[in-house]
Amino acid sequence: MSESKQPSGELDNTQIDAIVDAVSHAELSEYDAWSDLDALSNRTSIDQIEVDPEGIISKGDRKFKGIFNVYVALHYGDRDELVTSEAFEGTFEGYFEDNKAIIKSMKVDTSPFYE
Repeated sequence: MSESKQPSGELDNTQIDAIVDAVSHAELSEYDAWSDLDALSNRTSIDQIEVDPEGIISKGDRKFKGIFNVYVALHYGDRDELVTSEAFEGTFEGYFEDNKAIIKSMKVDTSPFYE
């Protein structure tokens, strides 16, 4: 198996694209992030997850971390009489298994919602 000859600690564009794709298509209900988001309303739904490629950094040994924004719709009432939209910042960590980006954890900071 040959390794790319990029400087140690740097991610190449292919790796960054793989990370952005993995985070953007992650099922948040499988991560710690979901419990904080779900507690915000009767029914919380994810509108979009947006990753800033500039915010992704290598942690060495094929590991990475970064930041993302999640846009949610918050539904209140039995018949969803009120729906509001919110955006929250989050962090993720992961690693590469072969050339596939695996997302190990995703966390969201919902504290601004309560301020």
